[in-house]
Parts: sequence; C-alpha cells; structure tokens
Amino acid sequence: MSRIFPSLVFLAPIVLLASCESTSTTKPADTAPILAPEAVVIPSNEDPSKRNDRLLRLEWSGDQWWVATQRQEWDKVAGIEKLIGDYVAQNFDLIVGDLKFGSPRHRRAMAFALGFSRRVEAVGPLVDTLKDTYYEVVLHSLLGLYQLVRVGDTYTMVNGKIVAAPLVVDPEWVLPHLKHPRAEVRSNAALVLSRIVGPTTPKGALLVIVTAVDDTDAATRVHAMAALGATLDREAFPYLVKGLRDSVELVRIRAALELGRIHEKDAVPYLINTLATPDEKLDVKRAAVKSLVELTGEKLDSIEADAWKPIAVKMGLLKG
Repeated sequence: MSRIFPSLVFLAPIVLLASCESTSTTKPADTAPILAPEAVVIPSNEDPSKRNDRLLRLEWSGDQWWVATQRQEWDKVAGIEKLIGDYVAQNFDLIVGDLKFGSPRHRRAMAFALGFSRRVEAVGPLVDTLKDTYYEVVLHSLLGLYQLVRVGDTYTMVNGKIVAAPLVVDPEWVLPHLKHPRAEVRSNAALVLSRIVGPTTPKGALLVIVTAVDDTDAATRVHAMAALGATLDREAFPYLVKGLRDSVELVRIRAALELGRIHEKDAVPYLINTLATPDEKLDVKRAAVKSLVELTGEKLDSIEADAWKPIAVKMGLLKG
C-alpha cells in the first residue's frame, strides 16, 4: 500500500493518518512580513536523567499516539493528545530548550510534542527547526506545525495568564520543503500547506504547490490537492481535474472533493465522467457525488452518471 499519511519517526519510520477535512490559517493581505513568535530558550543544565526521562516519555507517547491513530481509536487519540499537551504545558520552556540544544533524538521528539502545546510561542522554535540538518527533525517540526494549525484554538501567556491568541503560519516558511529530497518531508510540508493557505495566499505559493501535484510520492499529491482546493483559486481547476485520473485512489478522492470546494461549475462534466467510468472505485464516485451536490444544488444521492446528465444539460454544461 502506498504511504498516504503524514510521517513520524522515533525508533523507526512510521506513518500517521491524516484527516480529509480542510481548514486554513492564512497570511493577512497587505501587511508587513510575519515574524514567528519567540519562546524562552533555556540551555539545558538540568540533571541528564531528567532530560532522558522527558525524552522517553514523549517518545513513548508518540508511539502510542501513532498506534491509536492507525487503529482509528479516536477517543484514545484524544486522551493521549491531552496528556501530551498537559505535560508540554508544565515543561514548555525546557522542551523548547531541548529543541534548540538537544541531540537529534531530543529535537525530533520535542518538535513533535510542541505541536500539542497550543502555544503560539511554539511556532518560532518549530520554524527555526525546519532548517535542521537532520531530516527526521524537519519531519517532526512539520508535524508539530500541522498539529498546531489543526487544533486552531491557540493561546499565549501574558503575565502568567492564558490569553487566547490566533496562530499564523506563513506558507513561505513551509514551501521550500516541497522540494526536499525525502518524500516523507515533502508529504508533511504539503499537509501543513493544506491547512495554512487560503484565498489571500500569494500566487507565487500557488505556483509552487502546483508542482507538487505531479510528485512521485502519492501522499504528497494527496495533500497538494487539498492545498490547491484551500486556495479557492480558479487556476487550481485544471490540476484538480488532472487528479481525477491519478493512479492512486486517495488522490482521485481528494481531487473530486476539492473540485466541489473551489465551486467551479465547469467541473460538473468531469465529475459525471468519473461516475461513468466502469472500473472507478465506489469511494471515488461518492466523493464525486458530494461535489456534484455542492456544485448543482441538487440533493441527488446517486452514483449513476445518467441521473446527473440531465441536470448538467439544464445548467448548460453538457449538450442534450
């Protein structure tokens, strides 16, 4: 089976399940360049046994989180995430210090953990770690950023009090990693971008994401399709249509869903053609139907192309 999910590496390379939902945290238009929030950085001078205990706790939690995610045990996943979040809240500054000054093994574990902190101050250290020379650390930093933007409910500390604060992650921090030599890094970069791009994202970013829809890695293509859809840009249309013919089922599903998301009515004939393809998978056809409902406004629950053709003719999108 092709690897389609975000990647995490602790004791060995493993893969994680990604939600098909999409949200976006966009860079405000016409503003000064965004600077990553700063966090306190503490060179570690604590007892080495305490540092190792923190490392082992977070590695073990990461492994358990992955197993629960793969089994789709969502209640367990939520419980583990809360435990990690509580632990990081109690040790935030020390974990940031480990991320900057620790060994590669420490850095990758702490990057993963910071993703569950909900602290906007975690963004700066994670972005800095994207420049790390060890790809596993970069991989985990991207995953940490993904977790932060996925939750969305972030805060900062002001005079020791929790204050709600919006999280902003500039796509420019992530885009270069779509060209990384490691497929799993490219995949996680595309996954993050699927959450942070939006209608105000500059065209230059769209051009870079477009190159990822032809990536040799299927997971990268899946997330690149989601990122294109998140832009709501008409120029994404031909690349999403191309995704309907991808050799990997999940890419075709994602492309079908995103065609509905960008609300481009010219997609209707292509989606009907997907329904008319005899050997197409049922889940792909269901995704096509979901988008057809969105694009036509018709509450028709049918995967039969002939049921949709009269609607397309009425809309002037097919000849009678």
